[in-house]
Amino acid sequence: MVDSTNNTVGEKLLAETRDWPERWQGVGRDVPLGREIAKAMLLFLRHLVASGLAPSTLRRHFGNAWLLGGEIVRKASLDPPALTARGVNLLLEQVGDDGGPLLHGYATEEEQRSFDATCRRLWRFLGGKH
Repeated sequence: MVDSTNNTVGEKLLAETRDWPERWQGVGRDVPLGREIAKAMLLFLRHLVASGLAPSTLRRHFGNAWLLGGEIVRKASLDPPALTARGVNLLLEQVGDDGGPLLHGYATEEEQRSFDATCRRLWRFLGGKH
């Protein structure tokens, strides 16, 4: 059962995703790709909110999803053809049953493990093989 605290936290976290594309941008051309990625993540994030996870778990998964989007936009900025790819395709290229990409230059082992857990969960949600 989802209590009102989870709903409140979840709705606040979902509302914050609207700003993600602009927060991920290095340059203006990054924003459309950021929107594609955020759109591709939204069903997953809504699923997490509806699943009754604890507020701290929701915050962790949303934080990791934000990091994943930022990593994808950063990498795509270095590979201009990737800027026109569909967001869900880029997500599926970056996540798998082993987790996600290595976080760029600042993650501890514990942060990377947490990030990888979210990436695996996203991969399964998007239809990855179990």
